[in-house]
Amino acid sequence: GRTLKQFEDYSFDVSMVRYLQERARKIRITRGRRTDLNDDATEEEITAMRGLTGKLNWATREGMPQGCGDASLLSATMPTPKVKDLIEANGALRRLLQSDASIRIWSIPLSRLRILLFSDSSLANASGGTCQLAHMVCATDKEIFDGVDAQVSILTYKSHRMQRAGSSTLLVEANAMSEGLASAEWVTTWFGLCKDLR
Repeated sequence: GRTLKQFEDYSFDVSMVRYLQERARKIRITRGRRTDLNDDATEEEITAMRGLTGKLNWATREGMPQGCGDASLLSATMPTPKVKDLIEANGALRRLLQSDASIRIWSIPLSRLRILLFSDSSLANASGGTCQLAHMVCATDKEIFDGVDAQVSILTYKSHRMQRAGSSTLLVEANAMSEGLASAEWVTTWFGLCKDLR
């Protein structure tokens, strides 16, 4: 489902917009269903919701980090979504199609390449009072550490619900950072192997 485009400098774009345009379908919500947002979804609506969340999860996991949080939170509503969840799923699809954002992987020489990590969390915004954790591991030019604008490539990212409820912001932020550091270590090891193979 990915669309790849390579440029003359060997950098390339990864986009999942075409996949969503061709495969994802908005959930049909009949007239009058929006009067009570906490009504249970019908069997037909649940089937449509399952299909749409599957497409959203695939697209966001493979190349749309901006939709990872939405996809994770929507998946948590299954198998008993409410009308408000159906509306939110349609909204998530609409936002992803409107943004038409792609991931640019820049051509950075290995000698100048450095790993950059972003992590974040929320407190008690998911079902049952649980928290959402997220991290993003990027490759960048080393000049970024000199305070210079530099190219940044997203390499791996994840957004998911924490398995237990967090009692404080510090706890959940530490969990997000810990997971992010583990991913960054894996990516760093992989790049180390690439250097050894040269």
